[in-house]
Amino acid sequence: MTGEVGFELGADARLESGFQRGVVLCMAAQKAQARARQMKEQALRMRQQAQETRQQAQETRRWAEQVRKQTRQMRQRDQQMPPADRAPELSTVLGDFDLCAPPLQACAHGLGLDGLSILLACGASSLDPEAVHCWGPAARPLEDLQRVQGQGPGRDAVRTARMVLVPDVADLTTSRWPGLPACIEALGVRAVFAFPLLVEELAIGALIGHRKTPGPMEPGQLHHALGLADVIALAAADSADWLFSLENLPFAHLHQATGTLTERLDMTSELAILRLRAHAFGHSRTLLGTALAVLQGRISPEEINSR
Repeated sequence: MTGEVGFELGADARLESGFQRGVVLCMAAQKAQARARQMKEQALRMRQQAQETRQQAQETRRWAEQVRKQTRQMRQRDQQMPPADRAPELSTVLGDFDLCAPPLQACAHGLGLDGLSILLACGASSLDPEAVHCWGPAARPLEDLQRVQGQGPGRDAVRTARMVLVPDVADLTTSRWPGLPACIEALGVRAVFAFPLLVEELAIGALIGHRKTPGPMEPGQLHHALGLADVIALAAADSADWLFSLENLPFAHLHQATGTLTERLDMTSELAILRLRAHAFGHSRTLLGTALAVLQGRISPEEINSR
C-alpha cells in the first residue's frame, strides 16, 4: 500500500509540475505574440513616418524650386531697373556682414522697412524659430506675438521654406492665422514680409521685415531682401561660433524662466516653454512679460503649471 500511495503522489506531482510548465509556456507564448504584434505595429508606424518624411521632403524641394524661380525672376527685373532704384546702401553693408552685430538698421532703411528680425530654428525648436537679432520698436513685440500664438509669417516661412509676403495685414482672411492679424495691427504694423534662410533646400531660419504702412515691396527691394537672406543663411551655416558671442538675446528672459520651471517642476524645457506660452495666451500677456514675472516672483511656477 505504501508503494502505491507513493506512486500516486509522485504521479500527481508530475502532473502538477507539467501543468505549471504548460501554463508558463502558454503565458510566454501569449507574451511573445503580444510583443510580435507591438513590433509589427511599430514597424507599420515607422513605415508611415518614413512615407510622410519622403512626402515632406518632396514638398520642400518643390517649394525651394519655386523660391529659386521667383528669385531668378526678381533678379532679372532688378537688372532692368534704373540704378537709382536699386538701394545702393545695401551693397555697402552686405560685403562685410557680421552676424554678431548685423547692420539691421541700415538694411531696413535700404529695404524701405521700419523693422527687421533674424530668426533661427534648430532641433526641436524648428517649428518655433527664435529671434536672435531685432531692430525697430515693433520688431520684438511682433516676434513675441508669433511665439505666443505659435503662428505667423515667420513660422510659415521656416516651415514651408517659402517667402511669405503680406502687403496689407488688414486684407488677411480670418482663416489664415486666426486672431493674429488684429493683434499685429494693434502693434502699429500694417505689412509683414518673411524670407526663409535657405541652406540648399533646408530653411534654418527666417528674415522678417515689417512696415507701418501697407503696400507691397518694390521688385528691387524684394531682390535685395532675398540677397540679404542668402548672406545671413550662408554666414550662419558657415560657423556656429558667432552664436557663443551673442549678448543680450531678445528672448534671454524666456530661457531663464524656462530654466526656473524645469528645476522647480521637474519638466522638460519644451514643456516649460509650452506652459509659458499657454499662460501668456490665456492671460493676454506677452511671452517676455510672463517670463519676467516668473523671474521676479510675481507669478509662481506652480501658477504657470496650473491648467
